[in-house]
Amino acid sequence: MQMHSSYVVTDPKGTLVLECGKMLYENGYDIKILNTINFKKSMKYNPFAYLRSEKDILKLVQTIIANTKEMEKRQRRFLGKG
Repeated sequence: MQMHSSYVVTDPKGTLVLECGKMLYENGYDIKILNTINFKKSMKYNPFAYLRSEKDILKLVQTIIANTKEMEKRQRRFLGKG
């Protein structure tokens, strides 16, 4: 694994942090976990703390809407159109 960059990783099953977390930590990386299913296993994240302008607000809102629409599409495909 390359140890020269910052990483943001999607780990829906929580296995990658178990497999790679110790190695990354030992190489100086901060490991932060955002668990949207079990908040007791999650660090806190407030996206509003990073908003500096109206453009930032618009970008956050568009991102939330886009991700919500994708989730709805996946659910419809999974459940069928019945």
